Amino acid sequence: MEYDIIYDDACRATLEVVFKKEEAIDEIKRSAQAVSRNVEIKGFRKGKAPFEVVKTQYPDAILEEVKHNTIPEVVREIIKEEKLKLIDDVVYDIDKLNLDGDIAFKATLYLRPEVELPDLKSIPLDAPNEPEIKEKEIEDTIKRVAEDVAPRKAKKGGASKSDVVTFRWEGEVPKPMDDGIYEVIIPEEEISGSVGGQLCGVCAGDTRNISVKYSQQDKEGRREEGIAEGRVRVTKVEERRIPDDIDEIARLTGFKDGEALRNGIREQIYNSKMEMEQERVRMTAFANIVSKSKVELPKSIIEWYREKVGKEKKLDEKKIKELLKRRFVFESLLSRFKVVVNEDELKRETILRAQRLGVKEITKEFVYDTHENILFRKTLDKLAEEIFKAKDEK
Repeated sequence: MEYDIIYDDACRATLEVVFKKEEAIDEIKRSAQAVSRNVEIKGFRKGKAPFEVVKTQYPDAILEEVKHNTIPEVVREIIKEEKLKLIDDVVYDIDKLNLDGDIAFKATLYLRPEVELPDLKSIPLDAPNEPEIKEKEIEDTIKRVAEDVAPRKAKKGGASKSDVVTFRWEGEVPKPMDDGIYEVIIPEEEISGSVGGQLCGVCAGDTRNISVKYSQQDKEGRREEGIAEGRVRVTKVEERRIPDDIDEIARLTGFKDGEALRNGIREQIYNSKMEMEQERVRMTAFANIVSKSKVELPKSIIEWYREKVGKEKKLDEKKIKELLKRRFVFESLLSRFKVVVNEDELKRETILRAQRLGVKEITKEFVYDTHENILFRKTLDKLAEEIFKAKDEK
């Protein structure tokens, strides 16, 4: 087998591969054997039929096996041998492929550009600012906690302000809603189009047509908005008694008394603000790294991005370059620091994130997104650590 890599520029190359006759025939025979293991051929056990028999009965299947398994495997080996760093799937163009021993093809490769990172000693890294906690923040949180832990009891009459209505879809569930149990609170003030507002006055056992505004992302990250309409059945109506005594709220939440609750809330707000402040410091450091890094972004990579990701977003070239530079600098840091996400870490974070976002079904896309979030956070943590270390050495 002979191959040649022709570089259009630093980010796009064409791999040209031509098999020698005897090598091509060997690969075709191996593919025929793979086919014979998965089909019924009269007079032979699976995988035992002679090549000529398989060739006669399943010629197209053999060529498909070569196309979808042999050729990609060859390309993977070349990529590994040449130490190429791809940023997208390989695009194949078959020149010759037949059972007589002709295999020749081209493969378009999109490559990660070289990134020249700056000296970490040159990157400023400020200490996080001490969070300021206002008394109003604590009071507002206490009010929200009181609503969350408010004792409930079944209500015989129609749902009114502050009541909780539990319902589920009846009949066909409108997309993209889930076939689950929902809870809504009837709002204190009328909110146009709100689900709670539409269910005001219902009793347990009632049915009602409602419309729900939704906003979600598809697999390509495009934002989709719309209105789901359907019929729901009310399973429960409950009235709440929202406590206003802080010691009672404390007991309902597991705290000793009101003072302990206040201290717990203060600590929670402090930790949340400090986490946000640390995130700001890390993101600022990353932005400085991106700004000072050098990355060559030829026309081919701009066209690739516009076609692959940004076609519907109508991004201009300047914005695409900013996004690509940020991506490649991050990947360079990831490679440099050798950051990984272990299985337990991913499982724990996926569950916590699903609970926080109210996700009912954990999909592969959600797990992947969680993995990328952890990877980004850990890389920025490592970046801050390495900047501190570099400054100490200086």
